[in-house]
Amino acid sequence: MKIRKQIKKFILALFVGAMMVSLVVGSIKASALQGVQDKVTIVPKVSDNNSGMFDESDGFWYPGRKLTKDFVIKNDNTTDLEISKISVKIESVNNFLLRKVINPDESIYNEFLKNLKVQLKDKDLVLFDGTFEDLKNNSVLLDKPIVTSGGSSEDISITVYLNETTGNIFQNLQQLFNLSIQFSLKDGGTVTTAITTLPKTGAAANFALLTALAMALIGIGLIIFDYRQKKASLNKGGNSIE
Repeated sequence: MKIRKQIKKFILALFVGAMMVSLVVGSIKASALQGVQDKVTIVPKVSDNNSGMFDESDGFWYPGRKLTKDFVIKNDNTTDLEISKISVKIESVNNFLLRKVINPDESIYNEFLKNLKVQLKDKDLVLFDGTFEDLKNNSVLLDKPIVTSGGSSEDISITVYLNETTGNIFQNLQQLFNLSIQFSLKDGGTVTTAITTLPKTGAAANFALLTALAMALIGIGLIIFDYRQKKASLNKGGNSIE
């Protein structure tokens, strides 16, 4: 009986020891992964504020307007980075004048995303060209990963275009979205174990905020109205609009 008790205690001690080792290893891996993520950032290439890439300084948005900006993916790790996926998350669509949040199940929500187009380019290579609705529903899985060397960065351009047939139904709407990347870090030609633990949902390993269009669409109703006034003036012999 005494021997059995000693065996049970020994087995219990082994089990507790294994659990402690597992927790420590898991903690180290999580810490390593967090350290890697902290060294991969997405920032606007040129920005004088902290609100993001697009803001009120860009002026009002109107049907047919197109605006291109660049963002930089910085790799401050010592090894190469392979970016395999770019995703977008629509944080909110709302009517700023009425202070009303537009829910995803409302028809105007999806119609707005269909009329707001976006293009992503890596130099001359088009990574994505479609609507925000397409990008929201289908992340960009790159045919050829973008490789960024350790201690360097990669410039990606984003072009936002508001459909020229957009009408007053979208006046006073504004949108806030986030861009994110999924990446793997190479070390001696082998993907590190920390990075292989990316979320199975396909969510990004590094979710960096690009506050785009948070304020850019404020006043769009006024612009549409003003645009139509100018068009009517042109029909009466006014100056042309560039």
